[in-house]
Amino acid sequence: MIAGTPFEFADWSPEIEAFLVRQLVDPGHCAIADVREVAAQCAAGRALCLTHPFGLVIVELKTSDGGRYDLRIRLAAGFRPGAFQAAESALVAIAHDIGAHTMSFWPARRGWERLLGPAWSKRGEDYVRHVDGQSR
Repeated sequence: MIAGTPFEFADWSPEIEAFLVRQLVDPGHCAIADVREVAAQCAAGRALCLTHPFGLVIVELKTSDGGRYDLRIRLAAGFRPGAFQAAESALVAIAHDIGAHTMSFWPARRGWERLLGPAWSKRGEDYVRHVDGQSR
């Protein structure tokens, strides 16, 4: 368990890569090269693979403006519909626990604005939410 959540660390594996390719690779959205780039970042220790009963996410900690930290979701895929909603509070808890100010992701597919609650805002191409109790 990570930060008291159902998430666990996972080592990158061919099975994880195959799952992400099956779930995410779609012309015009996510390419196999994107999955392989994330695999290389995991292998180099610059990104982490986290599993949850409903799916998995690949995250990295980035420094944002002002030296604050952002938990960046690089790739995410669910084992069933509603996986993001089921895991969102756990991701917020992890981000908060490691001292991140925000959590963000670039949506590879359209329609996220229908799924996200009012805590999320759009910043350029990214969706961002504060996790430290601060307002947007």
